[in-house]
Amino acid sequence: MFRKKVLIPYNFKPRDEKSIHYAIKNFAGDDSIFVSILHLHAPIPKIGAFSLGKNELIKSLGKKITDFRQKEDEFYKLKSLFLENNFTENQLDFIFRPKQESIAKDILNLIKEKNYSTIVLNRSPKKRIATFGESVSIKVISSLKDKEIIILV
Repeated sequence: MFRKKVLIPYNFKPRDEKSIHYAIKNFAGDDSIFVSILHLHAPIPKIGAFSLGKNELIKSLGKKITDFRQKEDEFYKLKSLFLENNFTENQLDFIFRPKQESIAKDILNLIKEKNYSTIVLNRSPKKRIATFGESVSIKVISSLKDKEIIILV
């Protein structure tokens, strides 16, 4: 049984690397820690959603699928980084899936569903709150209770 379940949202930004290295530095070698890395991507559009001609549609979808597969490959390569640093397979979960609602809401739903005790977030120290609403991390932080939240800047 794991004493601590850690969730790390990951979006391929340099700041996200800090979260990965933080987890490795602070949790490696501790069998009681379970770590999940989460990437929520935009759903692949359905063919009927385009108003392009057939050739343009094929070219557009081909590029999106290629980009998607590259991101997915890069995401799963993170696993070897953890395994090289004293984590075991049964301590790790890599979740690469389309967002269903909003990123913040999907993160909150996953925290509740899988009962994570610790969430590792990162923020740019200079980041301002977006004009159209709060940042994902602010939404997540303000909605959680009785959880350990680690914010890296």
